[in-house]
Order: sequence, then C-alpha cells, then structure tokens
Amino acid sequence: MDFAEYSIDKCGYDDIIRENVWYWLSLLLRPLSAEKQKKENGIGMKNIVLIGMPGTGKSVVGRALADRLGYTFVDVDDLIVADAGKTLPQILRTEGLDAFLKIEARVGSSLKRENTVIATGGSLVLSDEAMENLKENGVVVWLETPIGTISDRMPEDLTDRGIAAPGGMTIREIYEHRLPLYAKHADLIVASKEGEGNTAQQVEDIMRTVGIEL
Repeated sequence: MDFAEYSIDKCGYDDIIRENVWYWLSLLLRPLSAEKQKKENGIGMKNIVLIGMPGTGKSVVGRALADRLGYTFVDVDDLIVADAGKTLPQILRTEGLDAFLKIEARVGSSLKRENTVIATGGSLVLSDEAMENLKENGVVVWLETPIGTISDRMPEDLTDRGIAAPGGMTIREIYEHRLPLYAKHADLIVASKEGEGNTAQQVEDIMRTVGIEL
C-alpha cells in the first residue's frame, strides 16, 4: 500500500501540517519491549481517536481495530448515554440540541484514556476543547466516507439516529458544515472501504507503511 495515496497533500487539506502527522504517528505505537518499558514507568501508549460523519462505521471499525492492536475500545456516545441517563434521541428530544452538545463537549473534554481506540460522535468536532483534550494523548484518524453512502444509511428522521444538528438540516448540509472541522482536527485521513473490517485493516496497513511496529 502506498501511503502517498492517503497523504494530507493528496487529500488537499493544506491547513493540516504534515509534520504533525509524522510526529504523532512516530509516537503512536512501539515494539513490545518499549511498550513494556513504558508500562513499568507508568506511561501509557497513545490512543487512536476516530472521527467522521455518522454512518461511517466508527464504532464497528473501532472495535475491530482495538481487537487487532490489543487496545481497549470506548464509544463516546455510550459515555454520553451513561452521563445523561437517556439515549441520544431522548436527549435531543427532551433537552434540545444545545444541551446535547454541552454534554458531549463535557464528556469529550474530561475523557482520559491510554491504550484505547476512541470512537467519537460525529458532532464532537464542534468542540475545540474536547478535541484538544483527545489530541493530547492520541492520533486522530478521520474515516472519510462519500456523502452518497452516508445518505443511504440515514433514517428519514435524523433525530432517530441521534444526530446532533438543527431541525430541518439535511445530511448533506451537515456534511458540508462539518467537513472543514474534520480536516482541521485530523492527523490522518482514511477513505473508508466497503466493510468496516476492511477499513480497520486499512488503518493498520497505513501505520505499518510509515514504519510503526504493531
């Protein structure tokens, strides 16, 4: 696999600094001996943070990737549900969009993990504070999926899917609004393949290509 196919410049996102990609990827994973040494010193390994639109398969891909790497897995949406005591659609319908985004930002800003694949909700990128917190100990991978594919996976009522967006906003409008935010926060961009397991393999292959030992 040619890493250049997925390079930042190739994707056209000039505002993402190339050096940032190499720096985080070089620190993300280490050989087993180095991992053992870090654990003995009380220092954890870097997390992998998955971002992207709803319907890109972040949760399924995240679980598959965590299993491959021997990491734990956490879904930020599950943490939001636990925090609020309600499902995502229930939060949106009973408390409103602003309240939902505040809960999501609070959960993301306080999340501290090591050796973990973290699947974020599609709207977490709206919170700079939450994303900066996750980037402190993680590399951010954007699973980019064509809007046509995403649209096919969405219900007629987006609230049923727990999508945090103003009422009446279409999935395409949500996509266009969030696209620059995904680009802003991403350290690495991966074009999702058909089948979440294939995408997890693709993420791992890219990491191997740049010399990271798994």
